[in-house]
Amino acid sequence: MEYISGGSLQQQMRVRAKKMNEDEVKRVFKQLVSAVRYLHSCNIPGMEDTCIIHRDIKMDNIILDFRRNVKLIDFGFSVI
Repeated sequence: MEYISGGSLQQQMRVRAKKMNEDEVKRVFKQLVSAVRYLHSCNIPGMEDTCIIHRDIKMDNIILDFRRNVKLIDFGFSVI
């Protein structure tokens, strides 16, 4: 399991006094879409022909690491 110190996107938005700029929003959104595309691709190593549907994407389940890269968490409601 990977340790992520950046906190969730929801926490980041509460802590920051200002809003995210447009370039940062685009970067986060692009990474989130890429993560969902990967889950839906059915090409996950060791799980060929298996797609994962997350079903609980929200700001609390999007974590930002120290480089502000997106990590999607909490697959409790996901289906295969």
